[in-house]
Amino acid sequence: MIVSTLLLLLLPVASAVGGPNFSIIDTPSGPLLPSNDPFYMSEPANLSAYSLGDLIRIRAAPGNLSAMFNASAVYNIIYRTEDSLGHPLWSFSTVFSPLNPYSSTPTSNHSQYGAFSKSKGTAFLSYQLPYNTPNVDCSVSVLMYDPTQIATLGDVTAALQRGWFVSVPDFEGPFAASTAGALEGKAILDGVRAVYSLAALDGSQLAGLEPLGLDAAHASFSLWGYSGGAISSGWAGEMQPYYAPDLQPYFAGLAIGGMPPGFVATADLLDGTSSAGLLPNALLGLTQQFPAAREFLVSSLKQEKSQDFLAALNMSALQAFVAFYNQSIFDYFVNGRDDFTHPILTSLYDGQYDLRFKGIPSVPVFAYKAIGDQFSSIQLSDQLITEYCDGGAVVLYERNTVGEHLSELQNGHSRSLDWLDSLFNGTHAEIYGTSGCVIKNVTVVDPNGPPLAQL
Repeated sequence: MIVSTLLLLLLPVASAVGGPNFSIIDTPSGPLLPSNDPFYMSEPANLSAYSLGDLIRIRAAPGNLSAMFNASAVYNIIYRTEDSLGHPLWSFSTVFSPLNPYSSTPTSNHSQYGAFSKSKGTAFLSYQLPYNTPNVDCSVSVLMYDPTQIATLGDVTAALQRGWFVSVPDFEGPFAASTAGALEGKAILDGVRAVYSLAALDGSQLAGLEPLGLDAAHASFSLWGYSGGAISSGWAGEMQPYYAPDLQPYFAGLAIGGMPPGFVATADLLDGTSSAGLLPNALLGLTQQFPAAREFLVSSLKQEKSQDFLAALNMSALQAFVAFYNQSIFDYFVNGRDDFTHPILTSLYDGQYDLRFKGIPSVPVFAYKAIGDQFSSIQLSDQLITEYCDGGAVVLYERNTVGEHLSELQNGHSRSLDWLDSLFNGTHAEIYGTSGCVIKNVTVVDPNGPPLAQL
């Protein structure tokens, strides 16, 4: 149950990374909606004085997430990041400790393609669940507490069962800038930095909280996301070499599935379908940081349809699916698709959403997609992977001959876990190689994967 009160107990503690002090916050009696949670929404004092990835607030997660996910402990963290334009921002992540932390047995120390050191707690996954909403109260941290949606996070449960530490960021930020890839990529990478800082704290610095248990000196991390989570993870992977080069020694790999790399092409496929509601959510999220684009968007809506379109500001992805079911979103605009593709908006699609233009991932990539994906063209994904390969990336790309967008989340579940596991246990080079690209069609039905209930 969501409650609406919060007692803040601020205990200044020396920052683990040399910036301003962070605070240990008392845990509320139950989970709160972000809009009612000062821990989540209050702009930190002296925000610009913190370095990227610095911890700002820490608390034990409210409620019973440890029992729900079979974890030993769950933490909430607020940390410093920046928005798409480079302005200081803060963001939120939920960090899980496994019951039985993984112990690595690498073939070589600090290998680019394997685990780093023989010690306990060396596997760390940042998992990006697609939640595609301009409403901060529908963030993934809220979804976690809904027992009807818990199966959606089956990838997290499976990772914890393997002994991995898992961070699940609300990567859209506190103002829910949905599909704004530049902001999302930064929030993910700074969230990784923050988890390493959290791992470096001992009990005396945590004011009664148990230490995380991750081996900060030796742990490697990987990124994993599907659908909208693949866009955000892909942005993080492309940005890492220049935005977070300090993470390079610890970055093991990037798994992305169901990636929809072209915004306009994806919109052409979704318009008028059961998933058309993704488009208002995306447009409102993309324009959240850009007042001129938001003004153009609103002014271009037909007067009789404007209220219905803007109602998506308060919707989850699932609610938007219902509200805009089988509707043409282009028809909400005075000039139809021409307004949708106006330069002020396409500049955001190119600069904030579309992959391929920001860089080449410096770590191995596992990409997977159903050839019959109805959300986005397999040809555009093929083009993305070709550009990665031409840029020197190490890629395994599997094109599934069965299923479509929703089923491929399930069908890619075990393959992704096994691929990530090879990075953590030091067998990746032996199994997958260390150079070049492998592109192949596969026929895989995986009964163990989670349903994609929230896109």
